[in-house]
Amino acid sequence: MACWKHSWRHRVVGLVALCMVVAIAGASAALQHNGSRMALNWLGAFVSGFLAIHWYPIHGALELPGKLDDLNLVEQRLLLLIAASFFYLMEVDRVNGQSRAEEAMQLRRGFRGSIAHATCSKLDDAERIHAEIGAQTEDVDYAIQVLLTAGMSTPTLRDVARAGVGILDAGHAEIAVPFLALVPFTAMSIFSFCINFEYLPQATWVYYMLQVYPILCRVALLIVISRSAADERCFIMKMMTKLVAIYLAVICPILVQWEWYGSSGQLPDQALIDAFFYTAMCCFSFL
Repeated sequence: MACWKHSWRHRVVGLVALCMVVAIAGASAALQHNGSRMALNWLGAFVSGFLAIHWYPIHGALELPGKLDDLNLVEQRLLLLIAASFFYLMEVDRVNGQSRAEEAMQLRRGFRGSIAHATCSKLDDAERIHAEIGAQTEDVDYAIQVLLTAGMSTPTLRDVARAGVGILDAGHAEIAVPFLALVPFTAMSIFSFCINFEYLPQATWVYYMLQVYPILCRVALLIVISRSAADERCFIMKMMTKLVAIYLAVICPILVQWEWYGSSGQLPDQALIDAFFYTAMCCFSFL
């Protein structure tokens, strides 16, 4: 068994399973069919968990002098466990999305396009409500339309809708990808930085700065998200989801190449890619 782990067959099986995880994640994020998404999420969690248990590293992300193989194993298995937890979060997003769709159907039930047609079980209540609305019927109707379209009605969303910008589901944001980018990836980046600092003491300050910079960007994003209004928070998280999807599409082929051929101890392309994408996230979040 140990010999088989070092054979080309183990490389092929491991990398094919790894590519399956990426493909399943992309398909689950792109599909709208509820049953298909549920099946893909559970399949992705199973494959990720299987890899986390049976994974054997072929190469580390960096072949550093004196770095133990056990550290590569720990680092890569942690990433696979993060991937498994990501699919569970995707399943949470799917269930929440299904609940939101049911709530939207209930909100639309009986609504005839204007609050003027609304009725109450008690005539006195209807007269009092219409009296309070008064001449603002059109504003209330528009706010309701924004609520039904976006899932949330705020002054910012109403202004954006009046400008002709699409706001479909703008009041909802899935949490799986932003959580993945801000919490587990930050912890892994700190772990990798400590390892590199230990085994590359002679590296230049630029090398360390390019590794610390994405961590600082993530901390800044966490602060911005926590201090933003609800609609702005949804915009930031949707923006992060799209950028992280592009980031994974760019970085995954590089990681597969590293795993197959190994990498040198020079400045990795990943540091530059991380810096670029997290800078873009921060810039968009500050708008």
